[in-house]
Amino acid sequence: LLKKLEVKQPVGRWLVQLTLAKTALSRTQAAAALSKWGDPASVKALETAARRDPFWAVSAEAAASLGALRSDASRAALERLLSAKHPKVRRAVVTALADWTDSRTAKLLTRFALRDPSIHVRAQSLRALGRAKDPSVYPVLRAALKDRSYWNVVASGALQGLSLTRDPAVLPDLLKAAKPPSPFQVRMNALRALSVWHQLDESVLSVIADATSSQDERVAMTAVSCLGDTGSPLAVPHLERLQKSTVDTRLKTYAAEALAKLKPEDDKS
Repeated sequence: LLKKLEVKQPVGRWLVQLTLAKTALSRTQAAAALSKWGDPASVKALETAARRDPFWAVSAEAAASLGALRSDASRAALERLLSAKHPKVRRAVVTALADWTDSRTAKLLTRFALRDPSIHVRAQSLRALGRAKDPSVYPVLRAALKDRSYWNVVASGALQGLSLTRDPAVLPDLLKAAKPPSPFQVRMNALRALSVWHQLDESVLSVIADATSSQDERVAMTAVSCLGDTGSPLAVPHLERLQKSTVDTRLKTYAAEALAKLKPEDDKS
């Protein structure tokens, strides 16, 4: 980063810029700046931009700013914006609402997790439900694991939501998803989720280690990286054995990189 430019101007000028600026970049900058102002005029302008701006990225930034305000008025505006037509805007609205982790938001997002036309909005809603850490939404997350959308986007969102609960009760779901016959996208996301769970259950590390021998190289490489991400010295023997036994040069490289994370002192010697 060579330079950072910060513009300071009165809120009234940001409101004008958000409404009248010709370029999407200028309107996006104004939307971001208004995240520091919680007055009624700012909330109204952000909601209007989120609903009416011709470029979806400006609308998404406006939704993010409403979330950053964390007020009752901005929350109400976001709830109204769940009816936005553009799926990327709805996804931004869901992301912003995820900061409210109460039953009111969980009920709203459950509807979108189940029925939104966009698989990405559904996946983001499932992640947000996981942040709520409410056991009443676990059946929704578990049911979504069986969804076979394009590239298994919905099931992956459900996995990430389950992982975000940090509840040992969902660990069996993650372990099952990490194994065959789950599709490779699901297995990869399950392994990534499990890499932060190894301290809760010793079986997690062995499941990740077993996946390094998968015939699907994508799964195997993900598993090797996840062993390095665990930060556990117990992963070192698994990686060293793999590095010696495999003939796959890419797996050897991944194993070396994972070991470097776990044994940084070796890099200095």
